[in-house]
Amino acid sequence: MMDSLDKAPPGRLHVTHVGTGPVPAVFLHGLFGQGRNFASVARNLGDLATWALIDLPNHGRSPWTDFVDYDAMALAVAAEVARMPHPVHLVGHSLGGRVAMRLALHHPRLVSGLTILDATVDDRGFDPRGFDYLRAMRVLPLYRITTREEADAELARACPDAAVRALLLQNLRRTPTGWAWQINVEALAHHLRSLATWPPAHGTYSGSVAWVIGERSDRVSPADAPAMRVLFPSLRVTVVKQAGHWVHVDAPVVVAQILRDELSRRSPSSH
Repeated sequence: MMDSLDKAPPGRLHVTHVGTGPVPAVFLHGLFGQGRNFASVARNLGDLATWALIDLPNHGRSPWTDFVDYDAMALAVAAEVARMPHPVHLVGHSLGGRVAMRLALHHPRLVSGLTILDATVDDRGFDPRGFDYLRAMRVLPLYRITTREEADAELARACPDAAVRALLLQNLRRTPTGWAWQINVEALAHHLRSLATWPPAHGTYSGSVAWVIGERSDRVSPADAPAMRVLFPSLRVTVVKQAGHWVHVDAPVVVAQILRDELSRRSPSSH
């Protein structure tokens, strides 16, 4: 099924461009993330690809919306991709992986191939701790916070994992009137439950799909492969040893090599 791009929201998404290689490529981050989280990997692959690192709606520097779901995000990204040289090799992690899959299913002409990093069509792919994190962000007393260290200490009560707190706190920005969240905390909190479910999908994407999952991930399992292949019949599975959900952070060299292989197949010099 192919959706019209005419219904895409008018606001442009924020894009960071990295690399000058011949293959147009796009990265979509996970919940609470930003496109720039992938910048170091993209720089390492800049000889093969020209990367567009996109901030999803309600994240980073992209516009806020009143409604949040996978297809709305996929449509916004598709409208951005349509303005670029395409088809693109589309890479998505977690939430961004699901958005990437929806985009490929609805707008296959825009996508030359997919690399999905630890995301799945099985609903186990959703982390319920997201509710706790958003709740902690909503109640954080920004009016009396004077330093980022104070904000970190406040969040530690609900989020003891320092790496996760760092991810959340990258969304905290100082404004002329004080600290504020750059991420749309209220909209995400209101609609997060809808993101826990993979919406019904029709049709298939027949292009190449590299499915990369962490051996220690608690969100994705190789057992999800049959359900993935219903929609993506050309699925190829790689389980990265000793890696968790943040597979590209835990094993950046391995993921970079997988992407290098994928991009090399799409390079004009390989044809």
